[in-house]
Amino acid sequence: MDRKNFNDSIANPRNRICDIVTETSQIRRVLAEPLPQPLDSDPPELRQKAASDRQRQLNERERFVLRYDRAIRALLMTKLGNSDKVEQVYAFFMQKCMEGKLQNYKPVEPETGKALSFRKYLKTVLRNCCYEYHRNNLREESWVQIQSVLLPSQDARDKSADEAFDQSLVETLFQRTLDSIKNTDFLFYTSLKQVIKAIYQGSDPPNSSEMAALLSSESGRPISETNARKIKSRANKLFASQLIAEVSHLIKTSDLDEIETALVDIGILKYCKKALAKMRESETEIE
Repeated sequence: MDRKNFNDSIANPRNRICDIVTETSQIRRVLAEPLPQPLDSDPPELRQKAASDRQRQLNERERFVLRYDRAIRALLMTKLGNSDKVEQVYAFFMQKCMEGKLQNYKPVEPETGKALSFRKYLKTVLRNCCYEYHRNNLREESWVQIQSVLLPSQDARDKSADEAFDQSLVETLFQRTLDSIKNTDFLFYTSLKQVIKAIYQGSDPPNSSEMAALLSSESGRPISETNARKIKSRANKLFASQLIAEVSHLIKTSDLDEIETALVDIGILKYCKKALAKMRESETEIE
């Protein structure tokens, strides 16, 4: 690779991953392309700068993937069922990411050619890494044996692993949103903890009377049912807006269409549909 192309791909600040607005471009840049090496023909100072630029990109690539760390581990644990294997496959996956050896995993739907979201692409890569790791590390007869055990239930295992990934990602986003609200308003935070607990349990959230009693107990001052309803309503609105902000940070774009696609893909659009609609209205008014 010549010096111009090297600079364009690594050193140019316009090409930072955080400035890329489409997920397909992020996938190609972060996971599916090897980073160029410094050129032996360069003088020492240029080689040193190129090596430094390369390391910054490696660090950025790692940070990009680690936003999904908890979800990745949940998928691998469901698929492998062994913490030691999880660590080994995780390390194998990260090595392939860092070395840009994922070109065989195309970020498109094989049937339609439609671009995959980063989350769907990541799950596909992880599933394939599991099987590739086994093939590379087990004797041939052991691999034949493990195939006979895994293949009949592969679809079920993949479905369970995908669900574990999605659930863990939702929990991570909810927790980050809660943490951001905790420092803003304690009563909102207390109300939302109960609402999210009900979501996880598949039950109804506390009614106004129950919420008033809880908020009164937590705050040390009497709170009426009317005030409890207001607090719950305002807390839900704040939660929705903060959740959108967390998803925006996750996918590294403020484009509302991209955010809505991600919310649908993750399965949490219903929690912030009204807030997203208001943001669209505000954008229209500004234009």
